[in-house]
Amino acid sequence: GRGATILLMGTIHIGPIEGWEFSKALRDGLERADSFVLEVDLDQISEDAVGTLLSNLVVIPSGREIDDFVSPETAKLLAENDELLASMGLPENARRRLKPWYIAMILIESATQRSGLSSKAAAESVIRAARAARPVLALETFDEQLRMLDEIDPRLQDLMLRDTVGRLDNAVEEILALAEAWKNGNENFLEELTREGIDEMPEFERFYEIILGDRNRRWLATFRSLLDDPD
Repeated sequence: GRGATILLMGTIHIGPIEGWEFSKALRDGLERADSFVLEVDLDQISEDAVGTLLSNLVVIPSGREIDDFVSPETAKLLAENDELLASMGLPENARRRLKPWYIAMILIESATQRSGLSSKAAAESVIRAARAARPVLALETFDEQLRMLDEIDPRLQDLMLRDTVGRLDNAVEEILALAEAWKNGNENFLEELTREGIDEMPEFERFYEIILGDRNRRWLATFRSLLDDPD
């Protein structure tokens, strides 16, 4: 009828330095699109705004330290990996005042850089380059994304950090495997990743529900409205 046609693409927020090369089907979709719907419109984010937001969210309030926010098991794991964490830009004096979720994010970014991939070469960068002057609708703001992480229950932040530190030895290999699976459309492997860590820590399932399930359900309303009335 008068509704829209939506080409739905699961992107990946990392890529090879030279950038991703999309298939002909995806290139054709980008060429004929009237508009784009992205998770976040990065063109609307300034470095100053990001810096201010991070400084307001990621630093632990004065008088408290990271050990006040994590379990003894996680604190012990951090201490045992002190040398490795320092080599990744997080010596003890730096991580002492940072919230658990942000330490985990820094470690993931560090592992990504060591893998030879880059967040600056994310799949979205190809889409942004192709959009020209066509309109973009964002499903979330960068502010909302960071606040979502910051508002995760402290127990889940603890599990998130413990899981990240516990897998540092294999982090580069896992990131490369993720990128390869996305490139080849290996849906079974990608689905396995959404359950990773749950067998060892069943409470971790709620983390994936927040990051994936809850967000996807919120986004449905936007897609339904586009299908019903693209204007």
